[in-house]
Amino acid sequence: MLFADSRDADDARQCVRIVKPDTPTDEGLYGAATRRFAFMGYGGNEEYVQALREVVVVLMIEKRSAVESLEEILAVGGIDMVQWGPADFSMSIGKPGQRRSPEVKAIERQVIETCLCAGVPPRAEIASPDEAGYYRDLGVRHFSLGNDLAILYNWLKQNGEMVRGLME
Repeated sequence: MLFADSRDADDARQCVRIVKPDTPTDEGLYGAATRRFAFMGYGGNEEYVQALREVVVVLMIEKRSAVESLEEILAVGGIDMVQWGPADFSMSIGKPGQRRSPEVKAIERQVIETCLCAGVPPRAEIASPDEAGYYRDLGVRHFSLGNDLAILYNWLKQNGEMVRGLME
């Protein structure tokens, strides 16, 4: 589960609680229900509870306040991975659209290094495999190759233009 907009350790704790099972030992908020990411028939059995325990919790670090409290966020139990969000971060510092600026790239590197030192794997969002080398050299081992909406849009755009060309 990828959570966006976390701003501090309290938000991070809430994100973890939302997906963990509502049992006395897990102290989560997720009850017995039929939901896609933990479907095992109608919820409530041991397999279902175990599936909830195994949900991977990923936090986007994309707000100034999240960067400022990153060490406290990373100390929250149950956070499995962190992903950097340069577009939202640049907006949160009053510099919208500057996601690739030297200042934002320096903070990205700081976030990645802090995550690695804390033992929380960082994940990099890349547009193509040739972007992976930079992050691999920093120690990143997990990648997101865009999102489903962007992939679908690009496929439809490319193929739609090809069909349009056939009709001319």
